[in-house]
Amino acid sequence: MAIGYRGGQKSNSSGVSSAMVGYTPLTGNIVFVFLNLASSVTTVTCKDSNNVSLTAGPTVVNTCAIYSFYYTVPASAPSSFTPNWGSNKAYSITIVEYSGATSVGTSNFNSGSSNAPTITMTTQDANNWMVASLGDSSNTITYLTGNSRESVIVGAAEQITLDNTRATTGSLTCAGTMISTTWVAVYIELRLILGPIQYVQSAKGGGTAATSAVVTISPAAGNLVVIGIALLLTSDSVSGITDSVGSTKYTFLTAINNSTAARIELWTGRIVGSPTTITVSFAITTAEVVIAEYSGVAVLGINKTGTASSTSASLTQTNEDNYNYMVEVAAAGGNTTFASGTGTLRNSGTQNLVIGCALADNMATTQASVTVAITLGTSLANAEAMVELRTVPPLFVEPNDEVINNNVINLGMLSLLEEGVDLVISPPVPAPNVGYDNDGENQILNPLYFSSDTLMDEGVEFITLPPFVSDLDEVMDEDQ
Repeated sequence: MAIGYRGGQKSNSSGVSSAMVGYTPLTGNIVFVFLNLASSVTTVTCKDSNNVSLTAGPTVVNTCAIYSFYYTVPASAPSSFTPNWGSNKAYSITIVEYSGATSVGTSNFNSGSSNAPTITMTTQDANNWMVASLGDSSNTITYLTGNSRESVIVGAAEQITLDNTRATTGSLTCAGTMISTTWVAVYIELRLILGPIQYVQSAKGGGTAATSAVVTISPAAGNLVVIGIALLLTSDSVSGITDSVGSTKYTFLTAINNSTAARIELWTGRIVGSPTTITVSFAITTAEVVIAEYSGVAVLGINKTGTASSTSASLTQTNEDNYNYMVEVAAAGGNTTFASGTGTLRNSGTQNLVIGCALADNMATTQASVTVAITLGTSLANAEAMVELRTVPPLFVEPNDEVINNNVINLGMLSLLEEGVDLVISPPVPAPNVGYDNDGENQILNPLYFSSDTLMDEGVEFITLPPFVSDLDEVMDEDQ
């Protein structure tokens, strides 16, 4: 599957407050509508011929004004699109349609006064597309960088709509050339996401000689956050993580020191409620924290650690299922910059020039060896940890192999027995889970490979599971 341009339409006139442009796209494709007005207005809307509203994208004003809209074509495909801006003005409209995209990603705007209207973005995934519109009030724009799709080069509100793409993550530009004047530009990213897991957003924060770091981020309920904490004092450790709602259980996965130069800790949490900040607590030290949010994660898989003293923080692991993500967090003991090596760098930062933290991910569409590598601008001692985000949920099965519940693991041992569950099957290699009794003893690794009766006989009363369980499930042993 790949993203492709299918077609488009254009229109322009003056002295009107709305315009209907005839165009019939295919169901499931994504359509963009760009409106350039000779001057700005208060309210602009856009609907299709079935009265379905399009989503508003970025807007920018610089003498003229560009307004953008997009949507995924519904089952009942329209025959036209109508922007409405409420007061009589000169306008131009371009419509472009794309197939193969799974969603819309980032967007932004730019403006200036020169002979080179331009806008640049960084793609979130390999093979994503940038769809952009450049506009001005009077001068003809000729495309310079990107593929020209639709253009209006007459009247008092001219524009050209372009796209561009690249096979790897990185910078993309759409640009034009014209006689120098004021200009405006907007872009919207088209994403090609394979598999159910999607990167959503990231954020960073830190503290110098502090006991906590507060990161401003608003992840959605049910999504998973991966948290990397880089600590300057390797003798220190994270004492806990909370958020502004207080209902999410944040789980420690692994940690590693690189001598006394840097420590990285890897935590995750399945979000409950709608927090706006996440707070990481530790003893007095200098720390940098990076957080990334992912949707569509069923369970966690393998985690791994490593150290190096070089310009690369890299880990490699064979994934357990198709479309799984490998997410790496890295700490660097010193002042450096970070960039994508293998995979996609999501966020990074350096605290007080002495400790840096970065987070990157990579994905394979088939079961294969997956490398995540983060490039450091300076050769430094670094420590890294990686976790696999899995697409495959665990299953409960009866002795006759009939599935009782899919991805429902929030049950104690007695409840499983009462439901007739004789064996719990995890994905091919189980996600990290451990069985304990009430005293924290009798540890059984990967208890989901044991029958309920065996676990009862071993005195297992609690099972720690991947972070989609908000708290541990208490169950009674045979003596209760």
